[in-house]
Amino acid sequence: MDPSTLPNTPAAVTLDRRRFNRLSELVTRELGIRMPPTKLTMLQSRLQRRMRELQMTSLDDYEAYLFGEGSGSGELIHFFDIVTTNKTDFFSRAAALRLSGQESASNDGGRAPARRAMEF
Repeated sequence: MDPSTLPNTPAAVTLDRRRFNRLSELVTRELGIRMPPTKLTMLQSRLQRRMRELQMTSLDDYEAYLFGEGSGSGELIHFFDIVTTNKTDFFSRAAALRLSGQESASNDGGRAPARRAMEF
């Protein structure tokens, strides 16, 4: 079934620069996470999904809810949840094993283990 044919389904969410900047600045201010313009498409799709859950049909309505009555009802937490990505393979097992193996191998007889910068 096509979700766009369901009642109370938002049309495609399109963020203009002003609105994206407002939401991006909120994320940076409250979470310390920068959202560069390259994240615009990701934010649009996640907002559309959230609006569908709330049965909101316009971005204006959602933004009013987020910054108005919804801010006291926990909507900010939901918003932060949708814009932050849970990266489950951040410390993959193979990477963790490689790192622990390298530290163990470099630790010889009481000397401090070799330190190595980790890149993500």
